[in-house]
Amino acid sequence: MHISPSGQDVKSKDQDQQQQLIAALIQITGRKDTSIKDSLTNLSSLDIKRISNLCTNYTKIKRYCKLVDSKEFRHELEKELDRQLTYNQIQRATMSIKKVRKYIEDLLDKKFVAHESHGINHTKHNLEYGYQLMGLIERTRRR
Repeated sequence: MHISPSGQDVKSKDQDQQQQLIAALIQITGRKDTSIKDSLTNLSSLDIKRISNLCTNYTKIKRYCKLVDSKEFRHELEKELDRQLTYNQIQRATMSIKKVRKYIEDLLDKKFVAHESHGINHTKHNLEYGYQLMGLIERTRRR
C-alpha cells in the first residue's frame, strides 16, 4: 500500500498543529500533556477551534493582559481593529481578557453547562463575545 506524499503532508500538518496546540495549552494552563490530550478528545470541534484560535493569538492576549487596566488598552484595541468600540464592548473585552485562562480551563474540564431554557451558557457566551470583539476567535454564524 502506497500513501501519496500529499496525503502524508496533510496528516503531518494536522499532527504538527495538534502538537502546537498541546504545547500552548501546557504553557497557558500548566497541565500535563496527557491531561490536555484527554480533555481535547472530549470537546466538540467548535470548542477545539475556539481554543486553537486563542492559542494562536496568545502573544496578542499576553500584550492585552499587560494593558488591560490602563487607558492604553482601549487605544491599542481600537487601533488594531481599526474601529471605535462602545463602552460596553470595552468592558466585555476587558472581562474576557482577564478570564482567558479560566475560560480555557473550564472548556477543557467541560464546566460550561448549557442552561436548560436557552441552550447556552451565558458566562461562556459572554466571554466568547469579548474574544470575538477583539478578533481573537472567529465568529460563528447561526443558520
